[in-house]
Amino acid sequence: MKTRVTLLATAALALAVSAFGGTFASIAVDGYTDDWYGIAPLGVDAADQSSGRDLKAIYVANDANNLYIRIESYNSIAFSGNDLIGIDGDNTTATGFNLFATDIGSDLLVAGASMYGQTTTNFNSGSATPSSVAAFYPWQAATNVEVAIPLNTQIPGDISQAFPGGLGSTIKIVVGDSSNWDVIGAADYTLATNPGPSPFTAVIDNCNIYDSASNVAERTHPGTVDAGCTLVRDSDTGASGSSGDYAIKGTFTMPNTAWVTAQIGRRFGIPVNISGAGNILVDVKGDSGATHQQIWLGLIDADGTYMATTDQAVPTSSVWTTVSFGDPASWYVQTAGSTPGLDLANIVEWRLGISNNGDGVGGTFNVSFDNIRIQKAGVTDWSLY
Repeated sequence: MKTRVTLLATAALALAVSAFGGTFASIAVDGYTDDWYGIAPLGVDAADQSSGRDLKAIYVANDANNLYIRIESYNSIAFSGNDLIGIDGDNTTATGFNLFATDIGSDLLVAGASMYGQTTTNFNSGSATPSSVAAFYPWQAATNVEVAIPLNTQIPGDISQAFPGGLGSTIKIVVGDSSNWDVIGAADYTLATNPGPSPFTAVIDNCNIYDSASNVAERTHPGTVDAGCTLVRDSDTGASGSSGDYAIKGTFTMPNTAWVTAQIGRRFGIPVNISGAGNILVDVKGDSGATHQQIWLGLIDADGTYMATTDQAVPTSSVWTTVSFGDPASWYVQTAGSTPGLDLANIVEWRLGISNNGDGVGGTFNVSFDNIRIQKAGVTDWSLY
C-alpha cells in the first residue's frame, strides 16, 4: 500500500469553501476537468505502479444533490469494477467495513459504477438504492475519471443512509484499485453548505490559466460542433501585450456550407457572478481571410438557461480588437432553464463560436480570444469598478 498525503481544499477557491472545509460546486460529469480548476486535491500520491491504476490524486466537491469525486491517475486506464470508493458516511469505525485496511468504517461501496452497502463484517451487504452512481465519465481509458454519487443514497448496512448527517457533516473517503491495492485515503471531507452567490466580478475569463498547450486542452472543451477546431495557447503576451498575459488561439476548419458552426467552451464548478452586466466584451485577434465568417458568444446559468448573441463579423485584423456583444438581456434563448431569463449571478459556462454566413464559404481560420469581461449598464469608466 502506498504512503499517502492528505490535503484539504481550502486555499484556491476560499470563497466557495464552506466554514467546514468542503467545496460547494456543481461538476459536469463529462470527462473534462475545466470545472475542477482551483479545487485542490483531497489526497495525492507518487507514481509507483506498473499495472492497474497508478493513482495520482483525488479531488472532491459537492452540491445539494451529489458528491463529486475526480480520480486522477498517472496512466490512462478504463474505469472498472477494480476501482473502489469507500464512503464512511457517519465517520466512525463502529459501523461499516475497513476497506483497504485504512482504518475506515466504509458504509457505502462504489465499485466502478455500481453501489453497495457495507457492514463491519460484510464487504458487500447488498445493492444500494439507487444501485449505481448518478453519473461517471469517461467510458474509455483516460487519466481522469469523474463520478457523481447521490447524497440521498440508501444502503442495506449498519446504517440505512449513506450520508446520514447531510450537508455540514464530515465523512471519510478512500479510493483504491483492488487489483494492486494502490490507495489514497482514508481522508476526511466535510460536505459543504451552499455559500450563496460568489462575489461580483467584472471578468468572466481572463484566459490566463491557459499557460500551456496542455492547459488549453484541459481547461476548455468543444461544444456541439459541425466543424473542426483545435486549440493552443496563443502567446505569453495576450491583448495587454504584457508578459504572462495569455490567450486562447483556435484553428477553425469550416466546410463550404452555410451556417456551419464550430465552438469552444469552459465550465465553472463555482458559478461566476456578473450581476448588473449591460455589455459583454471580448478581445479578439482575427484572420484576414475570415471575410465570410461570423463570431458569437453564449452564456449558460446554473439552472440551464442558455442565451447567445446574434452573429457579428469576425475581425479581419491580426491585431487585438475589442468586440462588443451588447446587453445579454437582448440575446436569444437557445435552451430555457427553470426560470425565465439569464441569471447573471450564477453563470456556469461560456461558449465562443465561429460560423459561416449564408453564402457558405468556408476555409481554415486562426482566431484568438482574450479577456471575456463585462461592462455594467451605464458605466463607461472602467476605473469605477
